Amino acid sequence: MRQRAQVVRTEGSSAWVKIADPSRGCGDCKGCIRLTPAQKAEDQLYRVENPVRAAAGDWVILDQPTKELVRAVVVLYGLPLIGLLLGYAIAYWFLQADAPAGLGALVGLIASVFVARPIARRAAAKAQHPQVVSKACS
Repeated sequence: MRQRAQVVRTEGSSAWVKIADPSRGCGDCKGCIRLTPAQKAEDQLYRVENPVRAAAGDWVILDQPTKELVRAVVVLYGLPLIGLLLGYAIAYWFLQADAPAGLGALVGLIASVFVARPIARRAAAKAQHPQVVSKACS
């Protein structure tokens, strides 16, 4: 995923950048908006390597590989869905009634959330940090 960012300050071979519009790069999902209005999405700063020697005020293009992030999202949403369906199927198979099977689905959902969360966090932790690939035209 590529995003446009402005260099706020430099420190040796690294730079602090502010992403111009963080929600634009990911389909406007608004997932980067905080739960409290104390820090706006536009105020997010990242420290990145600066191989293009951009100075403060320059616009740069950031690139972040998305393979591990996609894997984390698939695990985070896919495993609970599978747990929900599997919990319902197992409870219905044993009890032959819909109401208790609904409770089985809920139990399967909750159990699979506790399994999926640490796996998704590990996958997200493996994700590479954004890196500057080029200077952008201003």
